[in-house]
Amino acid sequence: MGRYLSSRDCAAALAFVGRLHAVRHDFPQWLAREIGSLVGADHVTWNDVALTVPWTHVVQWPDLPDLERRTAVFSRHMLEHPNLQHWVRTGDLRPTKLSDHVTPRALHALGLYDELYSEIGYEDQLSIFLRKPGPTGQSLGLARGRRSFTERDRALLDLVRPHIALAHSNLEAYERARRALRDRDAIDAQLGVALMIIDATGRVLHGPPRALVWLAAYFDDRCAGGVAPATLRAWLRSAGGGPSAVLTRRRGGRMLVARRFAARDGATPLVLEERTCFDGAEHLRDTGVTPREIEVLREVERGATNDEIAATLCISPRTVKKHLQHAFAKLGVTHRTAAVARLRQFAPDR
Repeated sequence: MGRYLSSRDCAAALAFVGRLHAVRHDFPQWLAREIGSLVGADHVTWNDVALTVPWTHVVQWPDLPDLERRTAVFSRHMLEHPNLQHWVRTGDLRPTKLSDHVTPRALHALGLYDELYSEIGYEDQLSIFLRKPGPTGQSLGLARGRRSFTERDRALLDLVRPHIALAHSNLEAYERARRALRDRDAIDAQLGVALMIIDATGRVLHGPPRALVWLAAYFDDRCAGGVAPATLRAWLRSAGGGPSAVLTRRRGGRMLVARRFAARDGATPLVLEERTCFDGAEHLRDTGVTPREIEVLREVERGATNDEIAATLCISPRTVKKHLQHAFAKLGVTHRTAAVARLRQFAPDR
């Protein structure tokens, strides 16, 4: 590789890698533009491919018109692409060119060339794939209107290829983590459940923002400076270490239930649950929801399954299902989360 790359090429590659790992948004768009400038290409495409469909999503630089139609054409002929066939057959991730696999005459005989590449002027393409062959994958293609890719171009692309794959993998993990955090916050909000960790001095070591909002709403001596309200701290001290201790606070039609668990290393886990009081659901009466259906909805609110609700209310799971169907119809909703939202919607102010 070294014999093809100059010190200037290596410096440019190093600068590219430094910028690459800082990208957090629009990664394919950034990559297509920057790799085109680094290596040199008439046109660059990023392809998310699904081989079993076949289907692809294309990001391009520079933008060419009629992308939707051209993407559909490429998807139709994708599996005859020589570079992709080489990847599927060998699993080789190193840069590969159309001219490595087919002559100009053989390329021009392909439906891919006849319906697409001849139109946009592709005569050669230098490609890399980011992972081993599977049902889906990502590829990067640099195209030119003549067969002019050199071993320097191949070496330069091969030098940055592992960094591209790593940056993309890291970004996927970053997005999964962000989604998981959003999902966790959504579940806390929908189910009205939060976990807090409080140390022996009453300082809050861990707790989602929603839990702190509850403490402020249900305790007059509000949480300040990261320390739990004095009333809550006093209850924790007087609970005698028993993990079954429960504290209930009420405001209007809502209540907060706090449950403590055995302390470990001086820290006490505390589970908070916000619920609707029975008389706090009076606003549902105008919809025709019955008292029994309200009981079922209150159990749904705390996250109980149909079997758990049946056991709590001493009815059959089938009856629970019927109550929910009737309540959903009266509330104009189709699922449990929306029903809980209606249950909480007009609860009296705290």
